[in-house]
Amino acid sequence: MVRNSFNSTSGTWAFNATTSTTAGLAQVTVEADTFAPPVLVTNGMTEPQTISLLVTGIITGTPSAPRSSLGSLSALTSFPSSLPPTLSLSTEMAVINGTIAVSLNEWKSAMQVTPSWTSLASSLVVCSGYAGMEVLDASLLANYAIFSTSKGVVVHTISSGTSQLVLNACISKLVVRRHGSAVLPNCHGVMVTNAVQIWTIDELGTANAVADSAGRTLAQYLGSYAAGMAIVDADFSEQACGDMAILAEINGASSVITLHSGVWSVEFQFPTTMPLYSPSTASGLVINGTGVIFSDASITTSGTRPLTLTSIWYSQLPSKDLFVFGSAFLQSPNDGSSWTLLQSYPSPTMITSFDSSSQGYRYAYLTSDNELYSGANTSPLILPLTVVPDTTIAIQYDSIDQPFLVSAIPGAGLVRTELDLTALWSSAVLAAWAAANPGAPPTSACPYSSILVRGSVGPQFTRQIPRAAVAFAIGANSVASQLPKAVYLDYQQQYVWTVDVTPAAGVSLAAAQLMVHESTSSWVRVVVVRKEVPLENRVVFTVTVIDTGAYPLQQFPGETAAATVLTMTMTNGQACLDLDGALPPLIVYSGCAPMYSLSVTPPTSMQCVDPDPSLPCFYYEVDYAPTFQLVDSATGTSTNYTGPYTLQLVGGGLKRDVVTAFPDASLATINTLTWTPSADGVPALGNGLYIYNASTNAVSWVCSGTSPCSAVFPTFPDPAEYLFQITVSTANVTQGVSYCRLDATYTIRLYGLPLDFSTSLITTGATLAISLVLVLFVAACQRRAATRAMLQVAPEPPALDGIPPVGAGLAMMPVHQVSRPSSAARAGATSRPGSGKEWVEMAAAPMPAVPDAVGAEMGPDKGSSTALAGTTPGTGTGTGAGAVPPLRAILRTRPVIPEDEEQIMGSGET
Repeated sequence: MVRNSFNSTSGTWAFNATTSTTAGLAQVTVEADTFAPPVLVTNGMTEPQTISLLVTGIITGTPSAPRSSLGSLSALTSFPSSLPPTLSLSTEMAVINGTIAVSLNEWKSAMQVTPSWTSLASSLVVCSGYAGMEVLDASLLANYAIFSTSKGVVVHTISSGTSQLVLNACISKLVVRRHGSAVLPNCHGVMVTNAVQIWTIDELGTANAVADSAGRTLAQYLGSYAAGMAIVDADFSEQACGDMAILAEINGASSVITLHSGVWSVEFQFPTTMPLYSPSTASGLVINGTGVIFSDASITTSGTRPLTLTSIWYSQLPSKDLFVFGSAFLQSPNDGSSWTLLQSYPSPTMITSFDSSSQGYRYAYLTSDNELYSGANTSPLILPLTVVPDTTIAIQYDSIDQPFLVSAIPGAGLVRTELDLTALWSSAVLAAWAAANPGAPPTSACPYSSILVRGSVGPQFTRQIPRAAVAFAIGANSVASQLPKAVYLDYQQQYVWTVDVTPAAGVSLAAAQLMVHESTSSWVRVVVVRKEVPLENRVVFTVTVIDTGAYPLQQFPGETAAATVLTMTMTNGQACLDLDGALPPLIVYSGCAPMYSLSVTPPTSMQCVDPDPSLPCFYYEVDYAPTFQLVDSATGTSTNYTGPYTLQLVGGGLKRDVVTAFPDASLATINTLTWTPSADGVPALGNGLYIYNASTNAVSWVCSGTSPCSAVFPTFPDPAEYLFQITVSTANVTQGVSYCRLDATYTIRLYGLPLDFSTSLITTGATLAISLVLVLFVAACQRRAATRAMLQVAPEPPALDGIPPVGAGLAMMPVHQVSRPSSAARAGATSRPGSGKEWVEMAAAPMPAVPDAVGAEMGPDKGSSTALAGTTPGTGTGTGAGAVPPLRAILRTRPVIPEDEEQIMGSGET
């Protein structure tokens, strides 16, 4: 990398050569994020650039590349030397002349914001002393840039290039939650303050006034004292969402006010003057609200100075470490309840820029004298590191925890300079040690030749895939050292790691001592076991952190957790530990770790006739006994869940696409009437809920009363069925077992439902009615078919004794036409078109003999009654061959003819 090859002192680079190179020009490709010196990088460079270097000498072998104490440089954006910039700088962004916004952490994006502000031209200026739109401060949050302007707070959407005024108030300062927090992922990221009020702004650009749980703002809480209050600064706590600390002046005195768990509290009031103090050893002055309590009688001061505080700052680790600074630098280990003076400066020196590491204890700040100082939360020792150029305007840590300086150089632009704090701190420590120990070899500053830290970085603790470990070691045996940045502990879980120490020559084993400090004692306890190994000149410390089970909440995975920061310090170890001045910190989260879930175990077989593989099916008469899996997405494993849980019917329907949620007010009734535990003695939780576990997990279906499955009509020919939505939950049943609330909702198909009395009655009645209708319909059809068959004209049988067959030809003979025409008449019989009646030829054979009963009904001349051709119908007389029985006899022997057919047949005429 070019940045590792540049020596800012000599202004030269050293590159490793794999082949012989002669003097002349050599080509080097510089990546866009290499942060090479500005002479190598064009402004706004986003693509790899090829440059030419003049090789003036040849280096043989592979020497280690020199690394400068100031690191390397990168030009971000330029401005002409004739027009010095009006620079607004925050921990995330810089705004130059109100037109260009630059992301300081990424250094790759520059956006022109002026054009998008034309829509705000009509907005009123709310800050006095400004005539138009001016930028006072800026911050970057996801896809949004938030600006404090002379017209109020403006949210600029980067993707669309549009701006919106979200708060019409004069805001002098933006406060940014500087880096994402695993324990507080959903907290507001930006806070804005003026002299009397505080707001938070979310990523959607919504501004909300900060208030306590009773709805009181800070001014309302202070009451009459608010008249003399002026808010100076504020910062977010990384301990809990919504917690913050405010630095305010109340009647001329600087005070720290906190908001914890929705409760305002005035934590501390500083004295108005402070002694001038620059420690030469690792010690500080403990102060109270009325003066200074000297913690060491040997400490001397050199006068006093009025105390002016300009900023308040929480450690970026989730701890209670709090800093305030201005004319002095003070630290509190307990959210501002007590304070230690670590450094104070003579007038007019002020601390101008401060930032802290998000992955360790190190912090750094600049003074108006251009001096760079550094220290650590774990020690009161603060050391001057170097003098920076007067063009330097800020010290910051980027998103990967790389410290850097920001300079505004006319003609070059805004320039970033990476810092090698390892080298700077080591040099400062050695210089301080040498001053205190004249004549001693510099290497004896560190009393340990090796310090190895070994802890599991498995995802079962870190909950991240993959999880990058924080490797740390002193000495040659550092390969195996590792410790995660954070671990998660559920109820009474524990995490173990070791610190393996080898004292330097001449240092006894008894001198090696490890101290572990807890940022809060509320959630965990720490046990340290020390073991000496004399034969190997080693001391091994086994550290165990145990969750105490005190966390009061049951949350969804990864939702919230209580953080405890464990600080490890070796006796006299500040001179050894390269960057942090102590062993790496470990954040312990007590709560429900992320990436856990609960799922129902699929059934081994379906209990339905026509199963759907995607819809588990169960038979009503068989007890329902579900089992569940605890899925760990971090490790990619699942195990049988054996803890307590509840089952609740939350929805249902006859088909999958019509399954709907049950009303909340009906859930208790529905669950009581639908199912019940199969075993006796299952604990009841109320509202129809029972507490099940792996051994008592069976329920029996009831489906009584107004249960959704009690009045389901079957779909012929299948029995009745119903679909239920079931929620399994560990809410309110795993206290003393786990901090996790695990919920899962799934759908099952309940098959073979019984019919209740009403449904059975309705179903039986409907079945009988349908059956009766079918019987009647079949009977009618059969009778109609028989009638039609009898009325069909059949061939005439042979005549018997000159008498035609009874009923022969009647199918087409009108009822009133019963005379038999003569053979001659039959031979010439014709129908008369248009008459609506037609003559039907009757059989020529004579009718058979008529029984006595029939003959009794004939006229006087039995068997010889004839109908004459041309006789008027109905007279009963006529002439012709063959005897015809009377009409009554014919009608008595004929079948019943429906009325419609009788009308047709009765339309014949003579």
